[in-house]
Amino acid sequence: MYYSSRVIEILDKSNVLETATVSDIIHVLGINSAKFYEWMKDHKDFADKVLELRSKVDDQVVSSLLKRAQGYDYEETSTSIKDGKDGTEVTEKKTTKHVIPDVGAAMNWLKNRRPDEWRDKQVVEIEGDYGSLVDAFVRDKERRDADDANNNS
Repeated sequence: MYYSSRVIEILDKSNVLETATVSDIIHVLGINSAKFYEWMKDHKDFADKVLELRSKVDDQVVSSLLKRAQGYDYEETSTSIKDGKDGTEVTEKKTTKHVIPDVGAAMNWLKNRRPDEWRDKQVVEIEGDYGSLVDAFVRDKERRDADDANNNS
């Protein structure tokens, strides 16, 4: 397939928006990955469309993750069917259910949105001359090793 404005039309009409993965886009267009990346580099309108599709999917995931992190309510409908003397009776019962907040989703959200405050890795900075501290540590280790050697002989 060669590149034309029809490529954008195909993307607009496809269901590739559901995932917007490179492999899905390649499949919909019937091209290989080399051609995909060539078009990304050479055709700004194509690159813009792919980034737009991916951004929409990312926004949906962000929304879902936030909803899961905060917890939410939803309505569940159950239907019961009973045979009676007056015929079949169908009743529907609506119940509001609550999904509790998910700590893992909340942590994932915070680690990505505020990494300086919530990342697992901590950075400790030491200021000043710590060379003498290292020297003292090495001397202490050498003394302990010598003491161990004397005690074991």
